[in-house]
Amino acid sequence: MLSSPYQIAAMAMSAVATMLLVLAPARSTAAEIPDSKDTNSFCPPLITTCPYDLSKPSWFAGSQVTQFAQIPNPTEPSSLAPSPDRPDTDIYLVGNIGSTPFEPERAIPNGPVIPGHDDVWSVYTATIYDGFGYWVVPGLSASTDTVRTRPQPVNSLAGAPLAYQIRQGQDWLNLNDATVIKDGVQTGQLRLVDVGYGGAGWFIPTPSQKVPESGNLFGLLIAGAITASILRHKGKIQIDIV
Repeated sequence: MLSSPYQIAAMAMSAVATMLLVLAPARSTAAEIPDSKDTNSFCPPLITTCPYDLSKPSWFAGSQVTQFAQIPNPTEPSSLAPSPDRPDTDIYLVGNIGSTPFEPERAIPNGPVIPGHDDVWSVYTATIYDGFGYWVVPGLSASTDTVRTRPQPVNSLAGAPLAYQIRQGQDWLNLNDATVIKDGVQTGQLRLVDVGYGGAGWFIPTPSQKVPESGNLFGLLIAGAITASILRHKGKIQIDIV
């Protein structure tokens, strides 16, 4: 049983951190790829051996990909921490693009609720990256005419409804492309809520692509264009649970 507000907050951060790349350090479900170690065919191009904990669907540049992750152990924060040997990348947590979120809604015992969401990668993973997450929510300039959101669960850890589409001109664009998300942030239609470190991971293309249910041709063309991203190396903060 948690005994203080600080412990509740620490446990919430730990739980969300594991969800940036995978849901939690449990084994596979029907929506996940079974656990497998040292399987070279699942490695990014510049890595020959890459053990991983779990896998799930995610998005990159408008296309569905298969994401793999090495995750921290919530009971041992030192088990996996950001490393200067790995590049950093932002991972955006958006409202589900299709009818079902890649990560279902989960309640933290004695704490807040983690809303159902999809992950969106901002760089192509030729190697293993340290992932830092951001909830994507409506910005100060947003309205129902410019941003579409998913329902917000009571006591949501994101603090606001998660956005899944943004309007550009007459078209609604799915937020399954980091470029579209960044454009929305610049115009004030979207806002990012910092989550922190979520583990190390990468992705590979998914053979059968999933077409978003509410997309349009213009939006899919924009989302499908792979654009260069600037990597930044962030300061590293180790979150301890006491």
